[in-house]
Amino acid sequence: MGVGLGLLAKGPIVIILTAPPLFVWVLLFGQFKNLLTRIPWLIGLPILALTAIPWYVLAEKNSEGFIDYFIVGEHFKRFFDSSWKGDKYGFPKTQPLGIVWLFLLGMALPWVQMIFVKLWKDRKNVVKNKWLVFLLGWLLWTPMFFTISKSLIHTYVLPVMPPIALIVFYYWDELKNKKAGVIISLVLPCLAALTLMLGLVNNNFEKYSNTDKYLIEDYWDSSEPLYYLGTKSYSSQFYSNGKVKSLSIEELKEKMKQQDPFQIIISDRTLRKQKELDIAPLSVEGTSMKNKIYSYH
Repeated sequence: MGVGLGLLAKGPIVIILTAPPLFVWVLLFGQFKNLLTRIPWLIGLPILALTAIPWYVLAEKNSEGFIDYFIVGEHFKRFFDSSWKGDKYGFPKTQPLGIVWLFLLGMALPWVQMIFVKLWKDRKNVVKNKWLVFLLGWLLWTPMFFTISKSLIHTYVLPVMPPIALIVFYYWDELKNKKAGVIISLVLPCLAALTLMLGLVNNNFEKYSNTDKYLIEDYWDSSEPLYYLGTKSYSSQFYSNGKVKSLSIEELKEKMKQQDPFQIIISDRTLRKQKELDIAPLSVEGTSMKNKIYSYH
């Protein structure tokens, strides 16, 4: 039932993130008998099928091409190709390779750092402990899987929070600086909430956030073409519903010679690097912390 619900919630990725570490654990400790006898295959597989398959069939029937889009596109093309153009509800996020490990260290601060230190110090006993090996495999597999992906966001590390919590519980009596860990884990959410509240004052989100959302929502005239000087940002793609197009310096200069009105987002960093760019005919419509949107008529 759990796997079936996972297939409904996130698709086949639920199997990809759970089966490999379990299979490796079975190989390491020779648990083939338990694999066959402890998991209710005969009743579990039909329940899984009845839970997930009808919805997939109905989705394909009512939205032809859904299976290809969701299974092939969202689970394979999105993962291996950050320039995939088939996304219907967003855009692939281009990130540096291995960034998922930084997401892990930041999202699970300070507990993941504490247990990594403890596991390393206790490594001789860890490799003999079936429970710890299972939890460690569960913890490491997700970031290992996403290490080679450029299309991901920080929430992709959420599946490893349960094994982190279980390892912390296992070592609780032996962990040092537990009080400091509890304080940090309580303070950080409070700081996040405080930051959110400050962002609501005087439109600070609009002014300081690292997004083009407010520029596009407040200043873009959707009847005019929207461009981005250089590589367009993910947020500009998303909030313009994919209508924003990238322009090079040379293309912008040519565009400015034409009579057709348009709007363009230019980052302050790009302007500093391209001092020779003459934007005199462009009027500033709106500004954020890093970007400005200009209008040419």
